[in-house]
Amino acid sequence: MVSEAVIASVCKLAADFYQIRSKSMLQLLDESGAVNCFDSLTASILSEHLAGRTALIEKWLLLSADKRVPSGWYFTQHGDSYVVAHYPKGQYEEKELSDPHVACAEFIIHEVARMLANPYFRRKTQT
Repeated sequence: MVSEAVIASVCKLAADFYQIRSKSMLQLLDESGAVNCFDSLTASILSEHLAGRTALIEKWLLLSADKRVPSGWYFTQHGDSYVVAHYPKGQYEEKELSDPHVACAEFIIHEVARMLANPYFRRKTQT
């Protein structure tokens, strides 16, 4: 089971990144506690926490727009819908969702999984 504190920390990773500015997303994720329970963390759980927290969703949209990578997941708004997809296209299914909480939660799960694959975390688990 994932604690409410871990859920809250994961949902506010993007906001913390912009507010703290002295820590990387990897450091913030490490401090969130999600590393030890990622397998139990679901988009549904995150979506429930994001409900009514528009400011957090806006920070994830900003983080996605600010990314400068050759490939990766992105999260964007198109009118009344939200898209969670991978660039370059074709490798993964693109999702167009009407609920911003669900779309943001899907993006967060992809981003956390991507970060956990970083050598930063592999080194930590080997020590």
